[in-house]
Amino acid sequence: EAYNERVKCQFLILAPMGARGGLIYRPRSPRRQRVSRIRRLGVSRTEPVSDRITWGQQSAKSRQGDRRETFDPGRQVVPIMTNLLEEISQQPAALSGLRKFYASPGAIPSKGLRGLTASWPPTVIFTGMGASLFAAYPAQAYLTEQGIRALVWETAELLHHHLKVLRPDTLLVVVSQSGQTAEVVNLLKSLPAEARVLAVTNVESSPLAKCANLLLPMMAGGQGSVSTKTYTCSVAVLMYLAYAIAGHPPGPLTQEVMRAVVAQEKIVERHDVLMPPIVEFFNRPP
Repeated sequence: EAYNERVKCQFLILAPMGARGGLIYRPRSPRRQRVSRIRRLGVSRTEPVSDRITWGQQSAKSRQGDRRETFDPGRQVVPIMTNLLEEISQQPAALSGLRKFYASPGAIPSKGLRGLTASWPPTVIFTGMGASLFAAYPAQAYLTEQGIRALVWETAELLHHHLKVLRPDTLLVVVSQSGQTAEVVNLLKSLPAEARVLAVTNVESSPLAKCANLLLPMMAGGQGSVSTKTYTCSVAVLMYLAYAIAGHPPGPLTQEVMRAVVAQEKIVERHDVLMPPIVEFFNRPP
């Protein structure tokens, strides 16, 4: 917890939300209780209390256990390059490597793809949880624009309510960064033996990858924080899949992915310009 000087009766907390992390605001008690709490912690108003707060610098006195820390409202907050920021900066390289792989002939084998369903074109069902689910919407939009029926279902809903829609002419595309999301694992256990699965995952040794009839790797590299590069890579892989299902050459898509890589690189290059206002916003929100 860190004291937020501009917002009365509030603390800025970086706490886990499920398996991920997020920023939440919690109201606190009157000022005297807030000040008492801060003095017990021995931190300045803009400094972090634990390693979950990744913006700012804890003072030497605080680290040494001196509880007589004084407040310095004018102190400048210095951003720290966290795992999240590092993974954001890795997005251009990850997306560029993915582009080179999926733009090559045979990256998505047409024979293996068509062998997953009894008829072609199939009804495509994309399923995933969280960011893996949202990454499928561009591919769904593209396929429906081409006259191919495509649906996006959260894995928990598909598992508990819609399994009977899976037929021999259905192409089931399961998306999971880790490949071992609880809902995904339970779905795999519930599928009939004759079911065919196309998997999009970042971990090729995961349960999803092992159960898949056709595997399309995300190629995003390690993802330790919230989905950043795995999300953008998921969107790209699913779009390459959509082009393959529609029978269209991936050239135009490859050009758009390259444009995205260039745009990301320009943003990353401006890190020193863009980060101070972001840090200021999270430490002193309006």
